[in-house]
Amino acid sequence: MLYSGSQEMIVDFLDGHETIIRQLCEDVQMIAEKYHVVGTSDVLTAIHEQHEKMSSMSRANFEGPSR
Repeated sequence: MLYSGSQEMIVDFLDGHETIIRQLCEDVQMIAEKYHVVGTSDVLTAIHEQHEKMSSMSRANFEGPSR
């Protein structure tokens, strides 16, 4: 994908994290309810939390200090 500016690239980056976060949330619930596999749910939950943190930190840096 070609970007015309850095802002587009950052928005795409953040959108990707949001997509991953939503999908992981659905997967954690499905695995816990359907398969009752606690270990896998825990691993996916940890990955989910990492992506939430990265997304939050990236968004805060992108938006800059609040005024």
